Amino acid sequence: MVTDPLALVLLSALFALTGGWFAVQTLRPSRWPERLDHGLHLLMSLAMLTMAWTHGSSVPVWPQLVLFALSSLWFLGRALWSPGQPLWSPGRTGHAATSATEDASVAWLPWFHVVMTLAMVWMLAVEPPEGGSAHDHTAARLGLVPELTGLGLVALLLAGTALSVSAAVHARASRAPHHRPGGFDVSHTVMGVGMLAMTAPALLG
Repeated sequence: MVTDPLALVLLSALFALTGGWFAVQTLRPSRWPERLDHGLHLLMSLAMLTMAWTHGSSVPVWPQLVLFALSSLWFLGRALWSPGQPLWSPGRTGHAATSATEDASVAWLPWFHVVMTLAMVWMLAVEPPEGGSAHDHTAARLGLVPELTGLGLVALLLAGTALSVSAAVHARASRAPHHRPGGFDVSHTVMGVGMLAMTAPALLG
């Protein structure tokens, strides 16, 4: 649970924004893998929103752990099945990428999805018992392995968020058309920022 009022408002706005965007994308006509991709991101947004507002014990943890562990396997399969292809390439959405450069610029994206779902699993796994808050962790309480795992995930979230920002800037500056849905890069940037804001305090608290 986030106790700072300003942080709570900002995080609520972030996850409401990403949740709304992914909900719209889930409802748009597309192939079922794309709908599942967006639906899982919608569930992540809702879970993070719930985590920000409630104590860890208020919502059952094990169903969420199973859901996001399976989600990470799904995104891992997506990343390995068509390596180097963006989520809207012919093998995934039926839209051809505009160039080899665009393909290369988003080859990391499926792996960012893997990192985000693994970060969800990590946060749920280290969730404090009733009476604690999601940001009351300390390195001593977490232990060495969870702490190192969390640090690795934070580093990867930072990298993925930075790449999302770069992709958004590149898409805006480029004159070449692209087939990514409007707000695609921004939504991933916002999602990354929100997840960092929830994950990092668990290590630094």
